[in-house]
Amino acid sequence: MQVSFQNLKRRIHFENSVDAKRAATLRLLFYLLFVLIFTGVLVFYKFPYESLENRLEALFTERWGLKLDVVNLRPALPPKLRFNQFSLRALDYGGQPVFHATGGYLRPRILPVFWGKLAATFQAEAYGGSLNGDILLKPLDDARSCNLRLSWQAIQLERHPGLRLLLERQLSGELSGELELDGSLQELASFSGMGTLRLIKGSCPIEHPYLKVKTLDGLEVSAAFKLDRGELEITGCRFQAQGIQGTLDGIVQLQSRLHESVLDLAGQCQIDPALLDFGAGSNRGLVVLLNKNTSLPFRLRGALAAPRLSLF
Repeated sequence: MQVSFQNLKRRIHFENSVDAKRAATLRLLFYLLFVLIFTGVLVFYKFPYESLENRLEALFTERWGLKLDVVNLRPALPPKLRFNQFSLRALDYGGQPVFHATGGYLRPRILPVFWGKLAATFQAEAYGGSLNGDILLKPLDDARSCNLRLSWQAIQLERHPGLRLLLERQLSGELSGELELDGSLQELASFSGMGTLRLIKGSCPIEHPYLKVKTLDGLEVSAAFKLDRGELEITGCRFQAQGIQGTLDGIVQLQSRLHESVLDLAGQCQIDPALLDFGAGSNRGLVVLLNKNTSLPFRLRGALAAPRLSLF
């Protein structure tokens, strides 16, 4: 009986010690949770976001010659930074926005920090469509090693007010695509990568003395491209519009002023003879070939603002 009583005392003592440890653990967890919540409140609601806006705007101007405007930068849950408007303006294009978003957010990712990387995702609403992306700095303290992934859906080109200034021509249509780049944030021209794009419901001005039309309407384009330090290689491009369809490949040498970029593109196309005007009695042989749905070669050369189209 005495042995049983001693065992009971030891059991009660053991259970009390376990309960005490559990209580201590719960108190510690509660304390840590309180600290995290309190810190989160301070960071999200007491952080000087207006100063951060000013710092970001100064950074874009000093480093890349772009004017950044951020309106109503504020915290949100789950942890991220929301904004009402985001604009990038090229100082040498009369202040027109290169990109303008009407809403979106930037959300940091925690886990990559443990591997010495800085990562964030972002989303924006722009021109009737959307833009999504990921940015990764590896290591986190070196802006010279950056990976950028972008995807965009149903961007309506005609709603971009600065596009005419950038290209010196007005395009329309819904543009979708994706892009992955590697390079240095300190030198934007260093970026290299590849991507794809698709345009539907488009229109594009075109000029050639043999063509009766001045605009390609109902334009659809799909293409893959590769960027290598300012050289854009277009591959597998297919296009069709009212009365015309074909393929296109080649190189575009990008310039800091986009409309000055140099084209060296070549392709094959089939054209409805009704769109052509060779003049009375000339080039009847070409009309015969076109009536047989023969694909004919063409080239696009010169500056992006004033391309030279050579048929046949």
